Amino acid sequence: MLILSVARAVAAARSTSVRSTRQYDRENDTAYVSLVAHIADGAAVRQIPVAGVGADAEVFLDVDASGRLLGLEVIGAGTALPAEVLEQARPAG
Repeated sequence: MLILSVARAVAAARSTSVRSTRQYDRENDTAYVSLVAHIADGAAVRQIPVAGVGADAEVFLDVDASGRLLGLEVIGAGTALPAEVLEQARPAG
């Protein structure tokens, strides 16, 4: 159910004028998908781990104080995300 909610949030971000941004750190195999234009320092007050993504990956949802989904962090992104997503991502940094 949670994965479906994330998929819907990503699809909604694509269909609005606010574009999601994707960053990928190849050296550490981590990616971040931001669903808002800017995340201020301290705005993500909670990280929610997502179970069931895969044995070689970890996913955390960043939410604000109101429970709104701001973005998601993927550790082990090379196995958890489609190659197309990683190819289109900006280098992290």
